[in-house]
Parts: sequence; structure tokens; C-alpha cells
Amino acid sequence: MKKFYFLIAVLVSILFYSQNTINANTSFGWIGYVNVFDTSNNYQWGSSWAVSDLKTEINTVNNSITLKPNYNTYNAADPYWSDGSGNGNKILEATTYYEPGSTYNGQNLTFTGNVTSNNLSSQYTAVAFIKALDPNNGYATVYNNFVTIPSSGVFSINAPSASLPTGLLIQVGFTVRGLNANPANETANGSIVISPANLSTTSASKKSIEIYPNLVTAGQEVTVNAKVKNLAIYNMNGQIMTSSKASSINTSGLSKGIYIIKLTTENGETLTRKLIVK
Repeated sequence: MKKFYFLIAVLVSILFYSQNTINANTSFGWIGYVNVFDTSNNYQWGSSWAVSDLKTEINTVNNSITLKPNYNTYNAADPYWSDGSGNGNKILEATTYYEPGSTYNGQNLTFTGNVTSNNLSSQYTAVAFIKALDPNNGYATVYNNFVTIPSSGVFSINAPSASLPTGLLIQVGFTVRGLNANPANETANGSIVISPANLSTTSASKKSIEIYPNLVTAGQEVTVNAKVKNLAIYNMNGQIMTSSKASSINTSGLSKGIYIIKLTTENGETLTRKLIVK
């Protein structure tokens, strides 16, 4: 009978948690890209850049992401990048993004984070986004939902499952747009600091707890961004396969298939998610 109720709970949890939340975190594999425009906003070119070259700072100690205008291109002696008066001469659209993988295709998705400070100059705009690109059409953007990053507090963006069908490449991240900046103005131009959204201990907060990733290769670590009392993986018969008291659990020894990962937090909340071993 217990096994029966366990399987019922599993099915309910899989349906309920078809909504996935990605909480901005420095542990993700962040990627950089820049689009360049002239000062009349005519597109010039675009290319992949190192995240550090964007002037984005990933602080793994504090688990914070700092967004700034780009100073990497400014050269007072080069008229392509400088107007000759101490200002930049190109508009840069610097994007720091993360690709969460095909697990999120066909599911409702939320991207969230917490703005701990924002004194970015009004000469620049900064947004957080969820995008979907079509690899079969030159990676054209077919879905783009974004919000202006607020002065403080939590931001949240939602994308419906219908906008993220199988085959599209999903990206979440941040874009800072404005003139390539003179490094002499770095302090005056300010920055934005983003950390993971605070997870409250109310039952509603369970929607914001991340168990990531939920599509793994055997041996890969699964991590949780919450204080863990117990973390366990069950097969579909309700048998426990492995458990951990830490904020991560290893999937070594698991065969390909569908499992359930169950989290019990230090506050006594429980959360179950589907786990696929490929």
C-alpha cells in the first residue's frame, strides 16, 4: 500500500513540477556574446566573447553576478571605437547567457534572480530574458520574453511550454546595452549585482527550489540550492537507490531510465522531481 501511495505522489509531483524555475546562479556555464551597432543603431557585427571580456564578473564566493558597461573595446586612438572626445563610438549589446538544455523544452519555464544593487547609469539599459532560438533557421530568435532589471528586489520572467517546443535552443540571461565605455568612467557608470532569489521556507517557495540538472548521464552530480536534511533517488517502484545528507547527490550506478529525486529540507519541507538518466 505504501508503494502505491508513493507512486501516486510521484505522478502528482511530475505533473505539478512541469513548471521549472532557473534561479540565477554562478555555478551555471555562463557564455558571452556581443552585437555591435553604430551610433545610428545600424547593426555592424556580432561574435562570441569571453564573459570576462564583456566586463561581467562571476563571483563564485559570494554567488553574485555583476553586470557592467563594456570597457574592453575603448581605444582613444582608434576612431572606430572612440569619438575623439573621451566617449565610445559604438553601441554594444553585451549578453551573458546560459543554455539550460533540452530538458526544459516543452515545459513552462521561469527565470528569476535577486537584484542586490543597481546603480547603472541611465545611459545604459539592462534586461533579463528567456529566449528560444531555431538551430534550423540560422539560430534566429523565435521567442524573446524580457524584463528591465529592477533597481532592487526579485525579477521573474515566465515562458509558456508552447513557446519552447522540442528542437529550439533555450537561453536565459542578461543584456547590457549602450556605448562602449571609457574605463575612466567605470565608477560613474555603475553596475548591477544579481544573486539567486531568496528562497523562503513557506510551502509556496518550493516552486523556486532548484534540483539541477534533471537530465543527467550516470555519474553526474545533481545539486540543490536549499539547506538539505535528506536527498534521495528512488526508482519507479519506490525503491531507494541512493541518498545524501549534502546539497548534492551522485548518480553513479544508475541505469538509464526515469527516477524520482526527493528532497527534505532542514525546515521539514519535501519536494519531489523527475530525474532522467540518459
